[in-house]
Amino acid sequence: MLFYIFFFIFAALGIVSIQMLEWFKKKFGCTFQETMYTIASPMGGADASFMLDCFWYSRVCIVIFLAVFIVVVAADNSDPLMHAIGMTFSDESYMDEFAYVHVMMHGRAIYRWCCMILGIALVIYQIIQTDKVMGIFEYFKMRLSRTDLYDKYYVAPESVKITFEDQDRNTFDELYSTTEKEKSRITIISNKRTESNESLKKINSIDSAKELKNKRPKNLIYIYMESMESTYSSAAEGGYQGENNYIPNLTKMAKDNVSFSEDEKLGGFHTVPGTQWTMAALFGTQAGVPNSFPLKYVAKDPKDYAAGIKTLGDVLHEKGYEQEFLCGSKAGFGGRASFFKTHGNFNIFDYDSAVEKGYIEKGYKVWWGFEDSILYKCAKDELTNLAAKGKPFNFTMLTVDTHHIDGYICDKCEHKHKDRIANVLECADRQIQEFIEWCKEQDFMKDTVIVITGDHPRMDKSIVGHVDYYDRTVYNCFIGVDNESTFGSVCGNTSDSINDTSAEKENMNAYNIMKNREFLHFDIFPTVLSALGFKIEGERLGLGTNLFSGKKTLCEEKGFKYMRDESFKYSDKYVKDFE
Repeated sequence: MLFYIFFFIFAALGIVSIQMLEWFKKKFGCTFQETMYTIASPMGGADASFMLDCFWYSRVCIVIFLAVFIVVVAADNSDPLMHAIGMTFSDESYMDEFAYVHVMMHGRAIYRWCCMILGIALVIYQIIQTDKVMGIFEYFKMRLSRTDLYDKYYVAPESVKITFEDQDRNTFDELYSTTEKEKSRITIISNKRTESNESLKKINSIDSAKELKNKRPKNLIYIYMESMESTYSSAAEGGYQGENNYIPNLTKMAKDNVSFSEDEKLGGFHTVPGTQWTMAALFGTQAGVPNSFPLKYVAKDPKDYAAGIKTLGDVLHEKGYEQEFLCGSKAGFGGRASFFKTHGNFNIFDYDSAVEKGYIEKGYKVWWGFEDSILYKCAKDELTNLAAKGKPFNFTMLTVDTHHIDGYICDKCEHKHKDRIANVLECADRQIQEFIEWCKEQDFMKDTVIVITGDHPRMDKSIVGHVDYYDRTVYNCFIGVDNESTFGSVCGNTSDSINDTSAEKENMNAYNIMKNREFLHFDIFPTVLSALGFKIEGERLGLGTNLFSGKKTLCEEKGFKYMRDESFKYSDKYVKDFE
């Protein structure tokens, strides 16, 4: 019985995995690290339909495996065959019944050992082939190595000053403590008397205080677009789709606003280990470090996710922001709900919230939960409610229609292209454009910055299989940034400005700060704060650099390969300080 069990396992792994690996190579571009962390993370609400596709693709090998298993078991139960095998490897002929049984048992042992060796060899071969696709050995090699990246370069947000207009937020509250009622009372008194200088001075000081109070940090709308790469645009614009541009509106937004790029055209940030799946990408841009926790930590679904690290949400919570996270799936997937609740006390609006509030009926489910057309309706209502509270707000949302495999076709999608994902991308591009236009019509927009980024490069190979992973940069766009205050201080920046030579220092401007940059997820954290109007002592947070500052990022200083390798490795400081 043990033979049957072990052979079944080895044969299944060795034979069925042949087509499964082929399917994975065609459909996916993700690594062993991404796969293992996704499996280990909380999976509630995940769309598992791709598994059916995988099994259907592998149906031929499944049939072959079952046939081989049946033949092997039938042969193992054939006494004459086992005796013949035993006689082949025996020195003399046995004619009596005892000898016959002995030879048969000897033959069966040889047969079973041969089957097991072949099964194990096939599994080993498939492991080697899988390693070529997913980098299994590299993962273990790197995780067994140690890095001092965090000891040398990590800047704890709590260790530096983060202020607005060089003053702490509390200063505004103190300045604005005088009420409008008191101002009216002083005005009446001053009118009754002959121009009281003291009264007029106090009125002026109250007006100044009000002006300072109103000049508060901007609201933030942060839109993570699932798997949004710059490669989806045309070659002329900087993408890799020949004459096709599947994201024309996003391309125009990047041109019309602030968008950082690795070259002179549409581009974005590179991806290193620990930022290659959604939760890791959220973590990288919010905390300024990769998601490099041990698998056992991720698997236990901690209620206080990475409680030892200070993130964008923590900073904005301290500054008095009202915060909300919106997604069209169950927020528990991957630990997202735990992360945002731990870091900034976010209100969570997810699939269950949409059911409770009547946006979708109970039992309704498409794709990962509900489609983006409904998500944007929820976003408009939630933003309206947030703005009505009169406090600065951070509204962070995550789209889903462009998720692998090949995206979701909703009723708004057209069918102009043979590749499904191309139609999905154009639809997503139109929907984000419509949403941004709606935002611009709202009163809150004059005090708001919208940040649009992808989360990571797509995890299948549809329309991007011909592009090297390094070149598949993640889209970014900053709308509503005060260019004068944000870029103004970097003209003529000092020694470590990007692309500087001594002759160029005085000619720094917004354009050469945005273009020809090499940056990562980590740099988004301080850059978003700067876009909102905050000043950051030293211009660095986590492993990230404020891109508006003109300072070189760690990726520019140390090189992409260094950051890639060191982000992969294990760090005692990371585990001790951040968990």
